[in-house]
Amino acid sequence: MRTIQRRSLLKSALAAGVGLCGPRLGGAPLPDNKVLPSVPFGKTRLSRLIAGANPINGYGHSTRRMDDLMLNYFTTERTTDFLLHCEQEGITTWQTSWSPKVDQALRAARDRGSNIQLILLAAENDRSPWQKMLDLKPIAICHHGGVTDTLVRAGQAQKIHDYVKRIKEPGCQRVCPLTTPTTLRWWRTPAGKMIFI
Repeated sequence: MRTIQRRSLLKSALAAGVGLCGPRLGGAPLPDNKVLPSVPFGKTRLSRLIAGANPINGYGHSTRRMDDLMLNYFTTERTTDFLLHCEQEGITTWQTSWSPKVDQALRAARDRGSNIQLILLAAENDRSPWQKMLDLKPIAICHHGGVTDTLVRAGQAQKIHDYVKRIKEPGCQRVCPLTTPTTLRWWRTPAGKMIFI
């Protein structure tokens, strides 16, 4: 059995990140073979593949060292390049939590011609500045799936309802994802169906 050494794993992970932010940036139109299938979402359409932000925000779900390496690698400039490259590859939407780096990178990408759509993750225990989040013109604000699961398990789903009701911006969808079968079963109950009422 072949074992993977930590150093080679980190080199591979960083090489993959560099590949995503490669030299093919710019405002050239998307070739037909780069157009991804899309699905309707409110008044817009999303590519079926959405860019995430765990590495950008340092959520490796592994070790603190890996988190730090990802955070250090994904500077504001590299995050901007990542967004532009995603769009070149046909990805039309980015889902992320708000942070100063996210704010600056998205604004820089838009200054360079990006039309990437934004879905922001947040929750009632989040300290992100609400107005700065709205200033980025997200197409949706999602209650964080992991937090949703935790609150449902703890019998505190009312907090989800109260948070989701805050989202009243025109053109901004209210979304409440989930990550476990237990939460899915809860959504099918009368209490779960009341979240968006």
